Amino acid sequence: MKPAVFSITQELATLVPGGDFRLLDHHLADGPVMAGVIRIDAESVKGFWERHDGGDEILVILGGCATFTIRTGTIRTHGEDMQLEVGPGDVLCVPRGMAHNAVLHTPALDILFFTPRDGSSAWTGDPSVTPRH
Repeated sequence: MKPAVFSITQELATLVPGGDFRLLDHHLADGPVMAGVIRIDAESVKGFWERHDGGDEILVILGGCATFTIRTGTIRTHGEDMQLEVGPGDVLCVPRGMAHNAVLHTPALDILFFTPRDGSSAWTGDPSVTPRH
């Protein structure tokens, strides 16, 4: 799976009435997946990174705008940094094991998340920021 962003509004606009559907991506996890909502403020993401080795993460952006950086390499190989812009109605798919962070362009970002319960790690290069998990 590659990192991807989908616009719910744009994808719905391509559907034909009568039960049409559009497959956006596949989601893989080794075990249970948590579903929840979170409001992240711009200061709390400064230098904050996370990675989910237990499966892919799906983020539905409900409010706010941000640029996510997805590190496409593994823990041993840096790989390439992809930058993806997200806003309300976008769905961000972050593949298993890819470190990611965000820079907010609004005071807060509201997210509906589907994240593997196990195998997550978080860190920050900024000592003033406390990792959320």
